[in-house]
Amino acid sequence: AVFLNNKKQEDEVYIIVECKKKNRKDGLTQLKDYLRFSKAFHISDIAQIELIMDISNLFNFKNMSSRYGFIDGNDYNDYMRSLHLPENIGNALEGAYINIPGEDKPGDYRIGEFTPIVPVANINSIDSPSDAAIYWDKESQRYFEHNGSQWVEVDDNKMYTIIKNKQYIDMPNQTFFSFLNPRRVYFGLKLSINF
Repeated sequence: AVFLNNKKQEDEVYIIVECKKKNRKDGLTQLKDYLRFSKAFHISDIAQIELIMDISNLFNFKNMSSRYGFIDGNDYNDYMRSLHLPENIGNALEGAYINIPGEDKPGDYRIGEFTPIVPVANINSIDSPSDAAIYWDKESQRYFEHNGSQWVEVDDNKMYTIIKNKQYIDMPNQTFFSFLNPRRVYFGLKLSINF
């Protein structure tokens, strides 16, 4: 609270900035969730009006919904298989699919356009490759594209951008449900009468 003088009396409050979350005492976590500004105006000896602004998810952090954006189980599986999970986790899944080693975790999301990366055991075993996809060859641990007639290794700068932005992640198909906690700003007006 900011007071009009050094006495810091309740009726001398100039502005209140409130940052809270139920049952939490650490400020940073609270600030991510909720912030309130309020300003009171005395309109008479017995009445005051207070303008209030509440902001939830102040910095608009994206927390991906774990279930609502997926159309069905296949959509969920496509998302999970597109993640580049740590090697110790991916090795445990060997046989179900080929994991591309990385540092992804459920909840990660892509930035930008989707660029599919298809993991294969051996690039030479692909009979009809897609020119739109990038292939990760498990045998050589390298990324390849098919240019219509032959395999070429993907440019390092292009792969850096794709990996950095996680453009290979197959996001849930119901994109409007992917992130359920957008920033919200509410305005309020409170009239207090003291008898």
